[in-house]
Amino acid sequence: NYTGTLDTSFVIYKADASGTFSITNQTYSPGGTFNLSVTDTNVANSDFDYIPSDPSAVTIDGTTATIHSASSGLIITAVPKDTQNYQGTIDSNTFIIYKANVSDNATFQIGTQTYLKNTTIDLNASITNSTVIGGFIYSTTSSAIDISGSIATINSAATNVTITAAPVDTDNYTGTLSATFTINPATITGSFNIPDQTYSLNGSFSLDGLITNSNYNGSYTYTTIYPEIIDISGTNVTILGAAPDGITITATPTDTNYTGSLTSFPFVIYKLDASGNFVIPNKTYSPDPKVSFNLDELITSSNVLTGGFFYTSSDSNI
Repeated sequence: NYTGTLDTSFVIYKADASGTFSITNQTYSPGGTFNLSVTDTNVANSDFDYIPSDPSAVTIDGTTATIHSASSGLIITAVPKDTQNYQGTIDSNTFIIYKANVSDNATFQIGTQTYLKNTTIDLNASITNSTVIGGFIYSTTSSAIDISGSIATINSAATNVTITAAPVDTDNYTGTLSATFTINPATITGSFNIPDQTYSLNGSFSLDGLITNSNYNGSYTYTTIYPEIIDISGTNVTILGAAPDGITITATPTDTNYTGSLTSFPFVIYKLDASGNFVIPNKTYSPDPKVSFNLDELITSSNVLTGGFFYTSSDSNI
């Protein structure tokens, strides 16, 4: 009863892509990665291309995102690969890549130093387990050291010297590292030899140049426990008396960057051999009054200038 057909046309619309796309906040780590995944999606096989809002902060290869810098307000968009059957995109939540704290796992330690003028410390070598890229800027408030780049130069002894290391790359790192250490005074070394002397009234000698092979080239304060024998003024020693059994002098650096002192080897101040002319004219005996004469007046050209003489006779009966 019938012939022919009826045709109709209709459209199968692309599905709007849907799903949940959540990314947790990250912390900057050079070359650090995190995985991307859209859950509860209607896209077959969850097959997406991912596009970051800031490619300088994050690059994406497949489902792996690689971190290149700290950033805030980032979004990653998931685009269905099957554009024939799906339309639209899915945006992640807004997330942050926080700056890394330079103190994470890193240690900045400088051991106790001993003063030696112009000794240097390699500060970069004093930081261990650090992942910071770009290096540090070092600073201090102490006058005991000078810092140039990553090298600290010792100027003086000091306690509680603190050096602070701040990252050069402040875009990706936060915080600082610090190291506190002591620079002990150097212990003085050297030889202190004083030649033997001979007593003479107001005789003197100099201490200049008598300390040799010393690690200190500055000035000294000189002292003695024999003030009745010698008097010290600066580097000049005045002899007050003989010291046949030997005495010593102690030299202490005036520079507080050095500790300790040098005591000289014992040296002798020999007694001076008395000299002079002692001539007594012949006398004539007189029983009354008896003849007397002054012996002190008969000594001439003598080197004995203080204390005088004791006199003895070869015949006390006469």
